[in-house]
Amino acid sequence: MINYAIKPSYPIHDDNLALLFWDIAIKLCKPQKSICLILPSGAWLYNNNTLEYRKHLLQTYDVKKVIDFTHLSDVLFHGSANVAVCTTIAQNQQPSKENLLHITIKRSNVAEKRAYFEIDHYDFHKVNYDTALNNQFVWKANLLGIGNRLLRLINRLYNLRSLEEYLEEKKKNNGWKFGEG
Repeated sequence: MINYAIKPSYPIHDDNLALLFWDIAIKLCKPQKSICLILPSGAWLYNNNTLEYRKHLLQTYDVKKVIDFTHLSDVLFHGSANVAVCTTIAQNQQPSKENLLHITIKRSNVAEKRAYFEIDHYDFHKVNYDTALNNQFVWKANLLGIGNRLLRLINRLYNLRSLEEYLEEKKKNNGWKFGEG
């Protein structure tokens, strides 16, 4: 008998069907075995609405590799769709807490109905488990190709106070007045 009332193991924001499919597929995978799925990369890597689910996924399963085809979204499906996707490889077991490998694939040349790409050493990003778990910017920094250097800059800027906070402080302490216009 088919159970039509499928519920995810963890709440999924926006009822994201790709994450629901992932959730069911990895639970059906035998313990200690691997699963490899092609998912929309926006479903769990680049969507800030899925931060809590991503954390749950990384704390529950051993995600080994993410091969990111986001840069090929306009040619990957031969014009039938323009979807940014990534391949996620994980094992149905507790996380090993080792580095994850995030490989960002970039197109180097397009010829008749074929996409050619090269994978250079700087397209391989070792992502520390704790960083993958707690830093929402790591995947985007890797996608831009600069990886750790860009991530350090983003983290530094993210921890600075905002312009609004600065102006409110000046208004309170120095009597500044400001407005839009």
